[in-house]
Amino acid sequence: MVIVSCNASGYDFTNYRIDWLRQIPRNQPVYKGYINPGSRGKSFEGRFNMWTNSSISMAYLDISGVQLEDAAVYYCARDPQ
Repeated sequence: MVIVSCNASGYDFTNYRIDWLRQIPRNQPVYKGYINPGSRGKSFEGRFNMWTNSSISMAYLDISGVQLEDAAVYYCARDPQ
């Protein structure tokens, strides 16, 4: 398993959802999903799980059963809404 962490700063973490994107070299970023801070967790594609720790303004993406094609740059972003 690999865990990607995202530290939010400069805003109230609990007021915005966190979006996750993945970019394979020489390709455009691809939207993977989102999670609302304080929620229990959310998964997609069976092997990816998103979760947060609002008390320390952190969001996490864990990848189970890591495969070679998972190699990419993963971005977290605050949703502007």
